Amino acid sequence: MSDTTQKVNLKNDFSIYSRLFIYVRPYLLAIIISFIANAIYSAIDAGLVYSIKPILNKGFDSHNTFYVKYLPPLVIVVFLARGLANVTGNCTMTYAARSVIMRIRQTVFAHLLKLPASFYDKNTSGKILSVILFNVEQISNATANALIVITQSGFLVIGLLYVMLSISWKLTLFFIIAAPIILTLIRYSTKRARRIGYRLQDVMGNVTATAEEVTKGYRLVRTFGNEDYEFKKFKALTKLHRRREVQNAIIKYTSVSSVQVVIGVVIAIIIYLTLSHHVNMDAGSFISLIAAAIAILKPFKNITRLNNTLQQALAGAQSVFSLLDKETEKDTGNRQIENVQGKITYQNVSFAYPEADKTVLHHIDLTIEPGQMIAFVGHSGGGKSTLMSLLLRFYDDYTGNILIDDTDIREFTLASLRHQFSFVSQNVQLFNDTIAHNIAYGDALDTNKEKIIHAAKMAYIWDFINALPQGLETAVGENGLKLSGGQRQRIAIARAIFKDAPILIFDEATASLDTESERYIQNALQEIAKNRTTLVIAHRLSTIQQADKIIVIDHGNIVETGSHEALLARDGYYTKLHKLQFESQPSQ
Repeated sequence: MSDTTQKVNLKNDFSIYSRLFIYVRPYLLAIIISFIANAIYSAIDAGLVYSIKPILNKGFDSHNTFYVKYLPPLVIVVFLARGLANVTGNCTMTYAARSVIMRIRQTVFAHLLKLPASFYDKNTSGKILSVILFNVEQISNATANALIVITQSGFLVIGLLYVMLSISWKLTLFFIIAAPIILTLIRYSTKRARRIGYRLQDVMGNVTATAEEVTKGYRLVRTFGNEDYEFKKFKALTKLHRRREVQNAIIKYTSVSSVQVVIGVVIAIIIYLTLSHHVNMDAGSFISLIAAAIAILKPFKNITRLNNTLQQALAGAQSVFSLLDKETEKDTGNRQIENVQGKITYQNVSFAYPEADKTVLHHIDLTIEPGQMIAFVGHSGGGKSTLMSLLLRFYDDYTGNILIDDTDIREFTLASLRHQFSFVSQNVQLFNDTIAHNIAYGDALDTNKEKIIHAAKMAYIWDFINALPQGLETAVGENGLKLSGGQRQRIAIARAIFKDAPILIFDEATASLDTESERYIQNALQEIAKNRTTLVIAHRLSTIQQADKIIVIDHGNIVETGSHEALLARDGYYTKLHKLQFESQPSQ
């Protein structure tokens, strides 16, 4: 994601705002109300500056009783109106901006749910979270902050210029002449601020990724005594982040100060021409003019500072839209299926992961009949899990054909295809929710308690759950941190049982279990494998001896096929695996 943002064309601001407008459009009424309220707020401020002239000339010099009687209460009314306009303008704009951010986050999250596995292969979860949280938050600066500053400061500049023109158009021309210099300074800082914005995003992504890794792997970090190493790495990243922030601050405040210096020079010229009597005006006009000239410094400063903030916001928006532009999973199928019989066929299937030069699978030909239990064994990296990933269509760039019930899986919609599978992985993923919700996750709309209990019993986890004070309503913590590895694994198995799909995939499903738990799971597996196709990936050969067929895979090739007894009798690759494992684990 960072590569894309680095290469962005700095001239595409209009296209970014055009895309942002899609999210802003539903909240235009709130923005218009804010626009009007901020315009009133700025008009009142400009009017207060202009009122200095009559107050000085008539209230002090002429002692006009109208000003004595009515000016104090009028000032109170004016400031009440000013405060009401300020509150209305800022609150309505904040509502619109936070609504825009909410919609963008929802859109990004929905898009992430549809991105292909190859995207997650290339991007860390920390950097993805940085886009959702940090980069999207920056967009608020391009909506709320930008529009508030533009309306308040913009109308105030217009109002103050009007005040100055009404007093002396000749002196006001000096401000107009200085405008090109100010615009040049702003334009110079714009490009630098945008580049710093991209660098900030990258650094923030790395900071998030590192923090996430350490918080998730704190046991590993402490066990291996790498606290100092991880702290030094994080310290270096935060120092780099500080440097980028300081660079951004230097650009921001240098440009603001430069603009103020230009305006200060103009004010000095006006004071000189007035006091040297090159221009004649009364005291009230002079004070009003100088007050307006000094007051105009603040909105100019705000607009200049906004420009730098805006560049970071546009950089954030660009990275978000870059993510949204990434192609989602190809769902070209149009066939819906309710329940398949479970026949699976691989026809001359070869596959290499995207952007990898190594072929993982080589001309795989395999037929699995409905209801069979098929085991896949072999060394790690041989292609066993890849076969399952292709079956679930996490990757589509393979050659050959994969069929279910003699129909190419590309003809099915992704949702209906994946509905046919239950899946248990070696790397168990539990959600920070109750045990009941984790088991029922396979069919989130089904909360049948009896069905949940039945699945728990089938996975030999019910006795443990029932002994807990809150039973099924016990929260498991982030990724099940409150449970042991075996308990997490059995809850994952219960989840697969609960879904009751016609095809069941066990990917190293007993790797984290002790011998007793493994025996329980073996019994459960024999029961739930009935009347469904079951695919088991295992390193523990003891778990798959009852399989109808064992497929031995080595370096992406099927090297042996047969039952446990037949393969042992062949005295080939499987026999070597079997001897190696049981010699190293004689107790099993």
